Amino acid sequence: MALGRAVRDLPADGVLLVFGYDWSSEIAYYGEHRAIAVPQWASTEQLEMIRSQPALIAGGLPIVAVIDCPNNLLSDLQLRPVFEAILAQQTRGMHLTPLAGCKLWR
Repeated sequence: MALGRAVRDLPADGVLLVFGYDWSSEIAYYGEHRAIAVPQWASTEQLEMIRSQPALIAGGLPIVAVIDCPNNLLSDLQLRPVFEAILAQQTRGMHLTPLAGCKLWR
């Protein structure tokens, strides 16, 4: 899996933040990292928790990559601003690479 290989070299204590794979562990498995996989049916409250308390959600570990694969979070008018805020906050200073139909920031 291309996404997994693309994050394998990141710090081992880092966490991947994944959108668009529901609760699949595929990226985490092939990337050999812990991951937070956000399902497409996440609520505004759940996204707000990720936005406001990322260290708590990541167990105190740094988020070292954000992967955004096709999902419905931008099409929901209530979820969109929180999702956009998460992306802006968590990808600051990271490099964007389109890969396998997804966006990978690392």
